Amino acid sequence: MKTLPLGRIAFVLFCSLVLLYLILPVLIIVPMSFSSARFLTFPPPSLSLRWYQEYIGNAAWMQATRVTFTVAALTVLIATPLGVAAAYAISNSKLRIMRIIHLMLMLPLVVPIIITAVGIFFVYAKVGLVATMSGLVLANVMLGLPYVITSVVAGLQSFDPAQEMVARSLGMSRLRSFFAVTLPQIKASVVTGGIFAFISAWTKLSSACSFPAANISRSPSGCSPRCATKLTRRSQRSAR
Repeated sequence: MKTLPLGRIAFVLFCSLVLLYLILPVLIIVPMSFSSARFLTFPPPSLSLRWYQEYIGNAAWMQATRVTFTVAALTVLIATPLGVAAAYAISNSKLRIMRIIHLMLMLPLVVPIIITAVGIFFVYAKVGLVATMSGLVLANVMLGLPYVITSVVAGLQSFDPAQEMVARSLGMSRLRSFFAVTLPQIKASVVTGGIFAFISAWTKLSSACSFPAANISRSPSGCSPRCATKLTRRSQRSAR
């Protein structure tokens, strides 16, 4: 009978504990959302759909949800092709400057999000993009690019570039060979990067609070009207 190595068992056990730690909050929050109590408690005293009815019946929340979904969808549509192109260039180039560009594109993952958001906010105050949908989408594209690039670069590392070279030697252009040979084999990495970009755009609290507007509200991570008012006044003073 074949026995598993002790190191492998320990590794599987460690990964299982990490996954349990990450999933545990969801296992608590989801039952709490069905609570009938006035305040969310765990375990819920009884089950009810009152909080979902409150959410669906609130026009402000529904409008915020539509805006959030629109921003996230536009972020995926822009960040995914840009990230794929950047990852392809990084993987196929041997120039030292590409390593520097790669590191610069990864900065949103390293720099604290609140610092990034404040910096973007003051730049937007100078160019007039504060309180605009386009400004919010562009900021989330910047924050979502590292996820797409990381995922696609990992996919390209497991792809044999000789297959694309063969297609090009048979008369295909580089662009056509990429779409015909390379892209179908890394599509899982592209989809994964797009999903992470969508989640990033959906959940970024700091970026939403940095672009306040009376007609643009986000869910579930928008900031309060008082916070938005203060930030708007600061942007007006900095623009002067």
